Amino acid sequence: NNFNLSFTFANSTIHVNNDFTINRNGGTSILSIIASGTTLNVDNDFGIYSTAGTGDNTLTFSTGSNVTIGNDLVLSNTGGPKTTLSISNSDATVTNDLSFTASSDNLVELDLQSAANLYLNGDVLQGSPAYGILSSSGSSTVHYNSSDNLQTVASTDGSGTGDVISYENLTINNSRITTPQVSLGGNVVVTGTLTLTDGELKSTSGNLLTLAAGASTTGASINSFVDGPIKKIGNTPFEFPVGDNN
Repeated sequence: NNFNLSFTFANSTIHVNNDFTINRNGGTSILSIIASGTTLNVDNDFGIYSTAGTGDNTLTFSTGSNVTIGNDLVLSNTGGPKTTLSISNSDATVTNDLSFTASSDNLVELDLQSAANLYLNGDVLQGSPAYGILSSSGSSTVHYNSSDNLQTVASTDGSGTGDVISYENLTINNSRITTPQVSLGGNVVVTGTLTLTDGELKSTSGNLLTLAAGASTTGASINSFVDGPIKKIGNTPFEFPVGDNN
């Protein structure tokens, strides 16, 4: 059958005991899930897979929603319509990895907006080219947040042909005993605030951390600083949150 499929949740609680998997394999209609003030708990993987069709797949969590994923968040598109998962004025926690799989640009996107928070306990996984969009705007924040994993901040360079990772606000909060707890996976640009709460952030000349004009840092201490070079754009006063040897 070819029909629009829409679900709307308001002030609801949804608990999935194992995997939550959405498969899109054809048709011209849309798939839409809209949730406001809703709690979604997925005990294992939350996967959205698209292989064929022409109507977009759109999932939106807004207005104080809370999404908790017990393992991986998987956004996969190998030929179907674009899949967009939007988090707005809400929190999403991914206990393991955020995984993008796509066959070209502009097919899978995690869109953070309006003070959204993404708490990531693992890494952002992409193929080569690095397809998959992570967009961050409207005072939203990506938190690399772990006590047991070494983490890699995904490069903002993206696929090189269109798809990019963007960080408006970036928070480093990793208390694993091994240092550096967090490393850059390529060049990374922060346009808002870099918050250093816990853990060392490793950069190099080849994996450079750049703070855009108007960007700032907060929270740097002996327990959390950048180990390596930083580039700051602009002519306003700025204190570089680096270690003694940088």
